[in-house]
Amino acid sequence: MIKGSIKVGSATIQVEAETQVGLVKAAGFWGECPSKCGNCKSSNIGFFSRSPSGNLYVGVKCGDCKYEMNFGQNKEGGHLFIKHDEGWKAPWAPDGNQTSNYGDDTQGNSPVDDDDDIPF
Repeated sequence: MIKGSIKVGSATIQVEAETQVGLVKAAGFWGECPSKCGNCKSSNIGFFSRSPSGNLYVGVKCGDCKYEMNFGQNKEGGHLFIKHDEGWKAPWAPDGNQTSNYGDDTQGNSPVDDDDDIPF
């Protein structure tokens, strides 16, 4: 067994594998984890995990502006991957809308206007 460690933000992650290729593959995921927030550029980011309604959500979250980047999980093998295509998402407001703490919306996730002005 080959072991190594990689620094991700303020965390040190231990990785191990049977081969050098396996070790590089294991470390590769962690090496892709962002070290700065994509919204406010803060380096105050950490991992999160939550399970609302039995669904598991994991990823990294900014401790300053609360923006998040989510991870996904492969159906085969169960390995995690970073959802780069979704980018950093604004925190959810109590009303269910995504809002930015900075007044800008860098991801195009403007709050939804639920007022349809339909008279019924």
